[in-house]
Amino acid sequence: QRTWSYLEPLFIGSDEVRKELPVDAKRFEGIDTEVKAILLKAWKMKNVKNASLQPGLLDKLAELERKQEQCKKSLSDFLDGKRRQFPRFYFMSEADLLDLLSNSSQPSRVLEQIDKILLSTKELKIDQIPGQERPLATHFIAGVGKETIAFDPVVKLVGKAEQYLLSLLMAQIFTLSKCLSSSVGRYPQMLRTEWVVQKGTGTGASECVDPAQIILLVASIDFVQQVEKAMAQCTGGDLRALNKCFEIVKTQLADLINMTQANVSKGDRQRIMCMITLDAHNRDILEVLLKEKAFQATDFQWQSKLRPSFRSDVGKGVTHIVSNAKFRICDAEFDYGFEYLGNGPRLVVTPLTDRIYVTATQALHLKMGCAPAGPAGTGKTETTKDLASALGKCCYVFNCSP
Repeated sequence: QRTWSYLEPLFIGSDEVRKELPVDAKRFEGIDTEVKAILLKAWKMKNVKNASLQPGLLDKLAELERKQEQCKKSLSDFLDGKRRQFPRFYFMSEADLLDLLSNSSQPSRVLEQIDKILLSTKELKIDQIPGQERPLATHFIAGVGKETIAFDPVVKLVGKAEQYLLSLLMAQIFTLSKCLSSSVGRYPQMLRTEWVVQKGTGTGASECVDPAQIILLVASIDFVQQVEKAMAQCTGGDLRALNKCFEIVKTQLADLINMTQANVSKGDRQRIMCMITLDAHNRDILEVLLKEKAFQATDFQWQSKLRPSFRSDVGKGVTHIVSNAKFRICDAEFDYGFEYLGNGPRLVVTPLTDRIYVTATQALHLKMGCAPAGPAGTGKTETTKDLASALGKCCYVFNCSP
């Protein structure tokens, strides 16, 4: 009876399941009729003993159970097929996934669960064009912090759920890669304090041009360029070059701190605070380099840091991004993942964090697992999540308090 009540809304109530599994839907209709007849007869008898001792009932129930197991197995295979087509479905509960698939033809219903698929996206703005059956997705709104980004280009929500959800994911990645390319071009032409909170024009005048994560990425790319340029000058004989770079970073940090003393919006304040966290770490890196006289790009004190570089050439046949960033740390290299992260806080990077980054990235590079150990509440999970954020990767947390 429990199995029947679980399968009944799926095989009887869901058009998607009936369409995908017509043979099993037909089989379940027979099961449904028989189960309801047995339950109705028991209700009319109003006596448990008499209802349970009907001749042939046990054999009939055993046969129904066997048929139900066949239906259940077919349903499980159907769900596994959907998960293979769109792997993020592996991280949804079976009930949520079935609910999502059963509303596949109604994107507005499916998008109610978007935060379980695109983890830092709270909702999408959709636009219904007159005369068109399916709407367009025009913007995505952050679930972490306050931020709204326009899809470039807009996304048509056509096909089955797994098809247009994959289109949304790829569109997010494409939009962020376009933002990276645009921001890298604008960065040298503007004052840094204006660039951090630069607003759009027209309908997007209240929103920042660049997503918060792209601001942090571009600032990191520029810092690495400036340090490696100063190191080359040191090698050429100008031993003051790294000191000059250190002074510039301190000035940039002071400018950002001054910005927080003005009246800025909540979203802008969050991105400025993240930039301050990043600049404070950059200042600490330069302090260590100067203290230990590490003036060459091959020195371990510099090699052991996450060092992003901008790549406008993404390679032949790559169409889902227009630009990329490559992260280097020791002998490991990673491409930026362009997973949307929202506009949330970032972890303060300490020397211990840097050491964990080296260990974790070496594990990834060697295709091995990494097991941070230590007492509860010391930041093992948060550090791992922050490394994922730094590399623009999706991070799922299991068997752990959020």
